[in-house]
Amino acid sequence: MKAIALAAVLLGLLSSNPAVRFEQGGVRIGDALIEGAVLQLKDAGGQSLLVSGSVVEPLAAALEIETAPGRTLILEPGVRVQKKGEALVLSTHGRRKILVGDLSLEAPVTLEPAAGGWKAGEAALGGAALRVRLQEQDPDANLDSLREAARKVQQAREGRSEPSRRTAAQRRVRPRNRRVFGEDPVITAEVVGSPSLRFLTQFSPAGD
Repeated sequence: MKAIALAAVLLGLLSSNPAVRFEQGGVRIGDALIEGAVLQLKDAGGQSLLVSGSVVEPLAAALEIETAPGRTLILEPGVRVQKKGEALVLSTHGRRKILVGDLSLEAPVTLEPAAGGWKAGEAALGGAALRVRLQEQDPDANLDSLREAARKVQQAREGRSEPSRRTAAQRRVRPRNRRVFGEDPVITAEVVGSPSLRFLTQFSPAGD
């Protein structure tokens, strides 16, 4: 009876964590091999996943992925893994930090296999299995970031509108009078000294 109960527990664990692994030709989920670059919504063992031939992203619960023989990645929702050659690239939606094991790193993060574990940049991570999850955000830090972004946007708007206002003011005070002549202006000393040369504060009919 105990053996049957243990077998049932193991079967339940296997069904809750579907067999997902990277292979040379794509990503295998159970008996299906996913190929190509188009992301597909798949249901595996009651879990929803986004999968392509090189990308896996769990949507509902942590997912155990075999990245290579003897190497496992436990991926939590919010983090996407893409296989590029022997390396794994971890990314997020938006600007978020990732906890790779106990190490906090800015996304995207490139993981490479190393002796006895993994390598993330210059950092070495031990163990064949590695848990990856989003780092919880500090609400106060997020609020400060939003305020700083709003301040920069306001400054940029004011900086762009100031020259426009000055230009409009200059156009309003710019004199619009033009000189026109009441008769054919033959430039001689006699004409210049006569009252026939006048200044009018309106446009000529031709607009010249």
